[in-house]
Amino acid sequence: PRPANAFMLYRIDQHKIIKQGEGAPGRESDISKYVGKKWAEETQAVKNLYKARACAIAAEHKRQWPHYKFMP
Repeated sequence: PRPANAFMLYRIDQHKIIKQGEGAPGRESDISKYVGKKWAEETQAVKNLYKARACAIAAEHKRQWPHYKFMP
């Protein structure tokens, strides 16, 4: 499997929060659009935290699967 990027990690975290709240967008596509807008408005500090997490996950992925190559 391909390692998650910074936005995907952010979406996973936000999805959990949104699903717990009242008045959350119903469909997954609506949630994705909502989270995409939130990501665009996030501070660089928050984005950097998720980028650091993504880098750590990518490094671990590379360690576990050194010959992995993404082929869509």
